[in-house]
Amino acid sequence: MISLKRNIGITFFGTLVFSLSQWGIISAIAKIGGAEKVGIYALALAVVSPVFSLANLNLRSVQSTDIHRQYTFIQYRNLRLLTSFTALMVIAIILCMVDYRSDIEVFIAIFACAKFFESISELAYGRQQQSERMHFIAVSMILRGSLAFLMFSLCYWWMGQLLIAGIGLVVAWAVVALIYDYRQAGQLSRDELPTALPYIKPLLITTAPLGFVVFCNTINLNIPRYIISDLYGETQLGIYAGISFFIVVGATLINAIGQSATPRLAKLYFTSRPTFLQLLHKLLAIAFLIGLGGIMGSYLLGEWVLAMFYNNEYRGYGGLFVWVMTGGMMMYCSAIIGCGLTAMRSFKIQSWLSLVVISIVAAVSFYSIPIVGLKGGAIAILLAYSVKFLLTYGFIFSKLKGA
Repeated sequence: MISLKRNIGITFFGTLVFSLSQWGIISAIAKIGGAEKVGIYALALAVVSPVFSLANLNLRSVQSTDIHRQYTFIQYRNLRLLTSFTALMVIAIILCMVDYRSDIEVFIAIFACAKFFESISELAYGRQQQSERMHFIAVSMILRGSLAFLMFSLCYWWMGQLLIAGIGLVVAWAVVALIYDYRQAGQLSRDELPTALPYIKPLLITTAPLGFVVFCNTINLNIPRYIISDLYGETQLGIYAGISFFIVVGATLINAIGQSATPRLAKLYFTSRPTFLQLLHKLLAIAFLIGLGGIMGSYLLGEWVLAMFYNNEYRGYGGLFVWVMTGGMMMYCSAIIGCGLTAMRSFKIQSWLSLVVISIVAAVSFYSIPIVGLKGGAIAILLAYSVKFLLTYGFIFSKLKGA
C-alpha cells in the first residue's frame, strides 16, 4: 500500500506550487493594476466558480472513493463534459441578465473558458486519485500553476490588459489539460470494460448532493463579495479578496491532506472504524494547528505582509487580516471533517449542512457588512463554519456510535 505520508507530501508540493502561482497572479494584478483590477478578477471568480462548482458535482471525490469501480472513467468523462458545457451556457445567460461593464463581462467569459479546461484536469485527477497515484496530480498542478502564472503575468505586464492576460490563462490550462492530464488518465483506464447499462441518471443522483455541497461552499465564500461589490465597489472588493487569498496558504496543505487521506479513510470506514476515527482526529489536529499558525502570523506580521505582497492600498487592514485568518481556521477544520463524511459516502447530509451554513453566511453578511464594513464578511464566514464543524462532528460521532 502506498504510504499516506508520501502521498500527502507529494500532493502538498504540487498544490503548494499551484496555489502560490494563483496567489502570484493576484499579487501581479495588485502590483501592476491596483486593488480595482483585483476586484474585477475576484468578481469573475465570484460569478464563475459557483456555477462550475455545481456543474462539476464534486465528481472527483465520488470517483476517487469508487473503490468497487461502479462506473468507468469514460462514464465519468461523459457526465463531466455534459455538465461543463451546461455551465458555460448558464454563465452566458447570467451575463445577459446582469448589467456589468462590458470589459468586466468579457473577462468573466474568458475566465469561464479557463474554468472549463480546469474541469477536464479535475476529471483526470479523480482517476489518478482513485489509484492513489498522487505524483501524476502533483506534476500536473506544477505545470498548470507555473505556466498559468508565467502566461498571465507576462501578458499583463507586456500588454497592460487584463483581458489579454485572461486569454493567456486559458491557453495555459488548456495545454496542460489536453496534452498531459487527459492522456495520463486515459492510459490508466484503457483496460476498463464498457457497459451498456444506463449511467447518467444514477450517477447524477449519486453526485448531485455533493455538487450542491461544493456549490454552497463556494457561494458561502462569495456572498460577502457580492455585497461588498454592490455596496462599496470593485476597489474595496479587491481589498477584501486580496486579503482572503491568504487563506490559500493553509488551504494548500489542507487540500493535500484531505485529497490524499480520503481514499484511505474510505477503506478504514468499511474495515476498521476505530482506526478511521483515530486518523480523522489526527487530521483535525493538524488542521487546527495550521489555522492557528495563520492567525498568529496575521497578528504579528499582517501590515508588513500586505504591503509587501500587494501595495500600499492594503495598509491599515491588519485587523481584517486577523478576522479573515480566524475564519480560515474554522474552514480548514470543516474541510477535514467533510472528508470524513465523503469517505463514509454520507452525501445527502452534506447538502443539509450546507444549507444551514449558507443561511448563516447570508444573514450575518446582510446584517453586518453595512454596519462594520469588510470585517462583517469575515465574521460571517467564521460563525458559519464554526456551526458547520460542530454539526458535522456530531453527525459522524453519532453514526459511528450507533454502528
